[in-house]
Amino acid sequence: MEDLKKPDESRRNFLSGVAGASALAALGETVSLREALAQTAPAPAVPPGTITNEAIKAGKASAMQYHSERPITGSVPAHEHDFEFTPTDRVFVRNNLMTPDLDINAHRLTIKGLVEKELTFSTAELQKAFPAVTMAGMIECAGAGRSNYLPRASGTPWGPTGGMSCPVWTGARPRD
Repeated sequence: MEDLKKPDESRRNFLSGVAGASALAALGETVSLREALAQTAPAPAVPPGTITNEAIKAGKASAMQYHSERPITGSVPAHEHDFEFTPTDRVFVRNNLMTPDLDINAHRLTIKGLVEKELTFSTAELQKAFPAVTMAGMIECAGAGRSNYLPRASGTPWGPTGGMSCPVWTGARPRD
């Protein structure tokens, strides 16, 4: 599955190769289309303030199968889901954008909008002010099971159990 490329990436590589071959031909250089297409562009740089895919993968189980790299998506196959609750290292990954690198000590939660008074809390303040509540909660990607659709739907090719997890969450409840 790791060799899978998104259609947009394949098309982009093809067009880049054709453009490069055309430019070389215009300059009088002899190069085959196959040689031009074999030259791939370097991976885009990781934007500042985001976590690398390698860092995300380091925290995941070796059974995790990745479907795309940018944005990173992946899940653990069904035969690896033999737990009552999904361990953190087996929770599926589905991002639309790059993963932000948040500093727990600098991050703030602001409550504003339809409230009488705007409030801002640090993580430490939330931990002191509100009781920690632990509960299990199912989370599922809206596209889970799309590989079963006919005609085939575009997007992340989740397997039968991909794009869903039931982890145990701990933290302050937003309503508190």
